[in-house]
Amino acid sequence: MLLVTLAACAGDPRDAALRALFLAHEHPRVLVVWAEPRDAGPVFAELGGDAVPERVAPPASVGGVPVVAVRRRDLDALFRAHPDGWKAFYDRYRGATGLVEISPVRAAGDSATLVVGRSCGEHCRTAWRVRLSRGGGAWRVTRVQFVPVPNA
Repeated sequence: MLLVTLAACAGDPRDAALRALFLAHEHPRVLVVWAEPRDAGPVFAELGGDAVPERVAPPASVGGVPVVAVRRRDLDALFRAHPDGWKAFYDRYRGATGLVEISPVRAAGDSATLVVGRSCGEHCRTAWRVRLSRGGGAWRVTRVQFVPVPNA
């Protein structure tokens, strides 16, 4: 269990979760987010169960870092065209730390939970369950739990 306390993020709990998981430690220049409304991405496909992709468009940016929404057909084409698909991914999305998947936010009052996954290579998949609370209208990450990903 990893506890995280960050400055509060107003508005969207997804923003607070992505800031805590990626911006606070890795400083990416771009976040590449799975935006396939019908299919789970690589991490969520392995997790199954309640790990489903968000059905709304990802935010345009998080903490000033642009967000690029990608669809399965685009990634499939990229990986088919290049023998080393992950190298091609990082060449195309310079400054990214992998492919991010976001579950829908489950909110109840001033509490929220979501799952965030990341694929960063052929055998590199990670997921976290992020719990947040809202105080003064802003969301704050209160707990981050590692979620084991099978076959990673």
